[in-house]
Amino acid sequence: MGSLAPAALKILIVDDNPEDRFAYQRWLRRQAEVEIIALEADSGAAGLQMASDDAPDCILLDFNLPDVDGIRFIHQLRQKNRHTAVVMLTGLNDAMTSVAALHAGADDFLVKGRIDVDHLYRSIIRAVEHRSLSLQLAEKQARLERFASLINRSPDLLMISCLSDGRLTEINDAGCRLLGYDRELLVSGDFDLARVIPAAPGIAARLESASSEIQLDCDVIRRDGTRLCFELSGQVVFQGDERYAVIVGRDVTAARAQTAKLTAESRVDGLTGVSNRRAFDELLERLWRRAAERRKPLSMLMIDIDHFKPYNDLAGHQAGDACLRLVAATLQQGLRRENEHLARFGGEEFAVLLFDHADDRALQTAQALVASIREQALPHPMSAQATVSVSIGCATCFPPEAATPGVAVTTLVEQADQALYRAKHDGRDCVRHHLASAKP
Repeated sequence: MGSLAPAALKILIVDDNPEDRFAYQRWLRRQAEVEIIALEADSGAAGLQMASDDAPDCILLDFNLPDVDGIRFIHQLRQKNRHTAVVMLTGLNDAMTSVAALHAGADDFLVKGRIDVDHLYRSIIRAVEHRSLSLQLAEKQARLERFASLINRSPDLLMISCLSDGRLTEINDAGCRLLGYDRELLVSGDFDLARVIPAAPGIAARLESASSEIQLDCDVIRRDGTRLCFELSGQVVFQGDERYAVIVGRDVTAARAQTAKLTAESRVDGLTGVSNRRAFDELLERLWRRAAERRKPLSMLMIDIDHFKPYNDLAGHQAGDACLRLVAATLQQGLRRENEHLARFGGEEFAVLLFDHADDRALQTAQALVASIREQALPHPMSAQATVSVSIGCATCFPPEAATPGVAVTTLVEQADQALYRAKHDGRDCVRHHLASAKP
């Protein structure tokens, strides 16, 4: 009969009338399509026990049993057994009873006295098929509900949009919270996705041309105007003739801010608060390239605190640290232009990069810095000046057009260092200049 009919059927007949049980067995065995394995129970309690022990494919259930009615039997059965089909049998053609039986979990309902062999067999096959399909649908529904629950519990944004018209068709709870909009508005069909993701048209174009998943960073604008940084991944899926963009987004605003903070901190000297050697080296390379491209001069000042070691040994390390901080703050205050950059080069040495400063201007800047440290008048008994002072070596160059950093950068540092050595040799608390190369 049915396409899902098995090779054999195990039928449990639950009926307190032995003549009815015998008749059902005889009728079922007269059909030749499947083998029938028949079991009998004369009460509800016995039927429930056999249903648990023997796992029948279908139960032929009399509505009027001596210990329980058919509705209560089904309720008790379904608490533990959702797999066995049930065909309810009653002597009354009562629509209310049939509806109640089906609502309770029966798969079909037959009236005694109106049953023949074919009718009974077809009802059993339909009930078994119905039960199997119902369980499959229930399982799929449960999977979908679990999937939806997991998606909605995810902290990440998930949304689906139709590529043909850009309409947002679905979004999870996290996406609604992150964007600050109600789902009904977002999926209304009138909502412009570019309001929250300005790059949405470009993303759609990239998805349509991509052969696989794409990943990108983009700005997301919340309803309150807050701008967030999102890390998006997306791909195209097909449903029939329609194409949809499935996009997963993670708010990385805080993470990127923390990364930027850590990156900035990794380029700052912890004691003095000015740029460290790592930041200086990176900046020197960038400014070298810029000077080469724009044919501008680049100057470097190498600064050393005079007699710092004896000061540190005599006054103590805490006083030495305070001296380094004071010198760094004074130097930083004297460099107020955008193209003047200070860094702690190492120990008691500082370095300054001066973009677009020719030798005369660089020399003036260096002399002003020496004077500013002198004006602090920080006592130093081991110094000829009796106060803390600095010596500065200055070097200037015009990087050739299209020049690449490397040996030339090292040479500029060495020349500034050589000029510093001369300043030390000439009595300290002064500036000496080395012109690395003339302007072409």
